[in-house]
Amino acid sequence: MSLLNNWHLRPGLYNGFKGNNHTLGLLGKKAVFALLRATQEVAFYESKQKGSANTLKLLHVGDFSRGRDFIERLYGYLPEGQVIGKRFAWPNPDCIDSFNIDHDVVMIEINRLYAEKFRHAGYLTIPEWVVFGREVVKNPEARYAEAHKSLKSDLNKIRRSDLQIFITKNHEDFSLFYEKMYLPYVLKRFGDRMIAKSRRRLKRDFLSGFLMLVRHEKKSIAGALVRIDDDQVTETTLGVLDGAEEFSKMGVSGLIDYHLHEWSAANNKSFINVGHTRPFPLDGIFFNKRKWLMSVMPDYDGVMDMAVKFSRENKRIAAALKNYPFVFQNRSGLGIFYTHIGPGKVSMGEIRKIWRQLWVKGLEHLIILSPQGYQEKAIAKARKLFGQNIRLLTKIGQAVELQKGNKICESLE
Repeated sequence: MSLLNNWHLRPGLYNGFKGNNHTLGLLGKKAVFALLRATQEVAFYESKQKGSANTLKLLHVGDFSRGRDFIERLYGYLPEGQVIGKRFAWPNPDCIDSFNIDHDVVMIEINRLYAEKFRHAGYLTIPEWVVFGREVVKNPEARYAEAHKSLKSDLNKIRRSDLQIFITKNHEDFSLFYEKMYLPYVLKRFGDRMIAKSRRRLKRDFLSGFLMLVRHEKKSIAGALVRIDDDQVTETTLGVLDGAEEFSKMGVSGLIDYHLHEWSAANNKSFINVGHTRPFPLDGIFFNKRKWLMSVMPDYDGVMDMAVKFSRENKRIAAALKNYPFVFQNRSGLGIFYTHIGPGKVSMGEIRKIWRQLWVKGLEHLIILSPQGYQEKAIAKARKLFGQNIRLLTKIGQAVELQKGNKICESLE
């Protein structure tokens, strides 16, 4: 039997995204970030992308463990790189000039305090993480009114499921979750890229909220830690027993989100934060949160951005980015950058398809880059349908100018 509707918590001691304590804590983390990374490695990669005959040359400046995910997604695998030097981690967008090496793309790990400086030097800044969440909808009939076919199918499965949800404050349950669910799950998902949160850190979340467990045939198979900050509910950590894919494929993540919304509505909460996700729309977790009608938000607790600059304006570089759509951040919010490579100009039908595939609430812009251009009247039709949220470009430099806050002439699009 579910315990969702009869279990109550006092407000937590944390303020989430609110308050002076958060601001001071963020500044403190940024200061520590700067001290710990006084120097940065410079590495050079020259390899073909997966499925491509073209060689891509990349300069990466920063810590390999933080940059690895960005590099691996760009190439489709992790290529062998060569460390060519070190530099002081001073916020200098021209730091790579002294290495005098030909490259197509440069990625520089930066403290977010200096993001604006890099943007004005021609870089796009990609946050290390983004956050998903949504306002609590108390009316269950209206909660998923905008659901598409895929989500409706998931909802039907959840309502027919024999999986059960239990809420617990038992410390033994927390230990089981940490050792048998959380650690195996992050190891399975991230492998040797795993950076696990400490037991102490997760214990704080647990003490401020609760642990939501999923049970199947009287056995706990998955769970999530939930932190309570006044009227905000945050799902801080997910875990699956032994990291087993068979349990993940049972839809435990969606089940937890569904019942967490149910619990939040019953307990007069106003907002659900379902945690951090990598800033790549083709990532499975990103896609799933979007499907569940979540909005994407900047990670205000984050410290690190990846500043990215494309050194050439040709079709080959655009082709190299075709499987690498990413979320970028500027002073006003978030956008998605996507490149379209095809045999001809982009049609209005293709624009609609890209929009349906990538657009998510919380974005300011969806940038589509097509070196081939757009069919007659496609730009006007897209603007009429999607407004200023969509920008149809033909050159990478236009995206750079846009994120600086500069206007882009219609004739250039």
